[in-house]
Amino acid sequence: MKANRVTLSDQADLANPTYLDGPKTTSLISWFNFIAQYNPLAQKQGIGVFDTTPVIGIRTDQVDEQTAIAMNVSDSQILGISIKALDATKNPLFKKYLTTFTTSLGTNTDTIDKLVTQAIKNPNQLKKTTNHGVLYTAITMTGQKQSITQVSMSHAQ
Repeated sequence: MKANRVTLSDQADLANPTYLDGPKTTSLISWFNFIAQYNPLAQKQGIGVFDTTPVIGIRTDQVDEQTAIAMNVSDSQILGISIKALDATKNPLFKKYLTTFTTSLGTNTDTIDKLVTQAIKNPNQLKKTTNHGVLYTAITMTGQKQSITQVSMSHAQ
């Protein structure tokens, strides 16, 4: 475990950054090990691959109108991953990213699929499971016309 420093900047080149120092944490996986697993799977799934240069700080990507992913990376170590989707049951891109992230972290995809199904069937209730040293949390929030499902991955403490 080591202290976590997050770099925040509203500029792509990280000009004039702000640093937030956080408590000690354990990473999920190194950036390089994750990329070695993730990129070949992502190419097969037809989804976005990541550059081998590590992300710095928190990176968010709006994949399409219904899917967003976020990663927290410090010192070439992935501290957390989150994926959020509108109407997850009808969103094949959400399923592809979730399966690819899960597989890249060495966790059981069936277990995580069950967790997400529970979160969708029981909205507004946080669901948790630990698999292969990864803590997965899932929640589906419902509104008047749509639902949003979010799955977060962090190291199981």
